[in-house]
Amino acid sequence: MAFQTIATYYFDKKFKKLTKKDGLLKERVIRKLQEISINPEIGEPKRHALRGLRSEHIDPFVIIYIIIKDVILLINFDDHDKAYDSTPLIQDRLLCDPRTIEALESAGIKAEEYIHFVKSIGKTKCKINHGIGISSTPDRARSHVASGPGQPHGQAALGPAGGSRSPAAASPGFRG
Repeated sequence: MAFQTIATYYFDKKFKKLTKKDGLLKERVIRKLQEISINPEIGEPKRHALRGLRSEHIDPFVIIYIIIKDVILLINFDDHDKAYDSTPLIQDRLLCDPRTIEALESAGIKAEEYIHFVKSIGKTKCKINHGIGISSTPDRARSHVASGPGQPHGQAALGPAGGSRSPAAASPGFRG
């Protein structure tokens, strides 16, 4: 089953710029995009600040994308070093890109789901439940996000050594 592929404005802009004078690169990228649309799991899952994203290399370039239900959203295409440095900055642009939101809605993904998913990049372990939607679980390694009793949401609930998790972070009702 081929997934529907949607390119963000930023991806289109970078793709056109980088392949404008290099027809061979353009062919390689298009071939790779076809492979990704058939099997999006071929991309390497990212960790830490880019958790929730995937990447596929076309040396020296990288395609960075996310899978939301049965849609592949192409986020960034750039030189390897530049792509990873600029991708966290693109997160804000993704939330303000009406063209992308409209395309996702026409593909059956509600704006609320998309916004929740984009905001969760790097903060939670995101899991796609095909046909059900997006679910996420708190990242237990990031204790600085946990809120303890009597603390404002988002403030750390640290123990005496500054690194232990609070009971609130370990409880099943924890909201991250």
